[in-house]
Amino acid sequence: MSRSSLEQRVIDLEGGSGTIITTSNLGTAINGASAATPNDTDLVTTVESSVVKKITWTNVKAFLKTYFDTIYQAALGYTAENTANKTDVMSGNTTSSTKYLSAKGVYDWAIATFQASLGYTAENTSNKSSSYTSSSTTTYANTKALVDGLATKQATLTNPVTGTGTNNEIAAFNSTGSTITSLTTATYPSLTELSYVKGVTSAIQTQLNAKQNSLFLSKTTTPATVTGTVSETQVAKITIPANTYSANDIIQIPSICFTRVSGTSSATITLKMSTSSTIPSGTTGRIGVYSITNTQVYSKGTRTYLLDGGNIKGFPFGTSSLSDLGAFTTGIGSQAFDPTVINYLYVSVILVTSGDSVTLVGLDVNNI
Repeated sequence: MSRSSLEQRVIDLEGGSGTIITTSNLGTAINGASAATPNDTDLVTTVESSVVKKITWTNVKAFLKTYFDTIYQAALGYTAENTANKTDVMSGNTTSSTKYLSAKGVYDWAIATFQASLGYTAENTSNKSSSYTSSSTTTYANTKALVDGLATKQATLTNPVTGTGTNNEIAAFNSTGSTITSLTTATYPSLTELSYVKGVTSAIQTQLNAKQNSLFLSKTTTPATVTGTVSETQVAKITIPANTYSANDIIQIPSICFTRVSGTSSATITLKMSTSSTIPSGTTGRIGVYSITNTQVYSKGTRTYLLDGGNIKGFPFGTSSLSDLGAFTTGIGSQAFDPTVINYLYVSVILVTSGDSVTLVGLDVNNI
């Protein structure tokens, strides 16, 4: 009996003997074979124009992928990756509208861009230590080393500080130094009272002493004599620093003392206030005036001024009088005064006769 080409191949595959496989029992033979999971190296038989051929599962999968890609990729709107335009480097491609970064390219770009601007410094693992006892100023202990180190420390203090206190009282140690107590406000300041000195930048007593001295603005005891001229002559100049006074303060001149050595005529004493560092002429800046007659060998004048509304006010500035005590009917003297700048108080003398002699022996100016 002649065999077909397929029959001969099956017999050959079975070792040249056994049941003859024909087209009528081929299906039964295949169905009776052991089941197995296909793998890429398995062979699959196909027939092309009565010619038997073998292919592997790898061939089948590749064929099916190519076929189904033409169907489903188009239906799903899939576009194959354009690998020619993929790049791992941002540099040189920032203006391209076709290039795109790979995941690696994005990562490298982000690291280079943001680490420096955010002040990030990568961990220096070479300086990480597994010991917390190192005295190095560059190494640092890891978390486990810190936990292990703390585990060896004292769980309970052997000499703890104890005690209770009272609200708003200062805490202090007792004589043993291990107990805290409160200092009673009957003897010591409370915390509220203590807070009043917050912001003090130097010794309070020193500041108070300095303030006490500033109450006495100036005192002149060096004699100043005027003789041989009938022109206005300055005998005293007191500098009043900026902010020495403020609104509603009082400037007091308790004494302006003169002696007359000789003379046959009267002498005019004038007080002037000005921001000029030289004495104003004439009546400019005048805040007080009085006369010493030829028979008076000693005189003491006084003046008190009020700072009000940006002005210095007092006894009528042009009215001659040794003192401003008492009541008067003429208008009150007033002129501009800015306490925030440097001011100068001048005392001058005008003799009627040049041969006369008048001496300033004392001048006091107080800040009250």
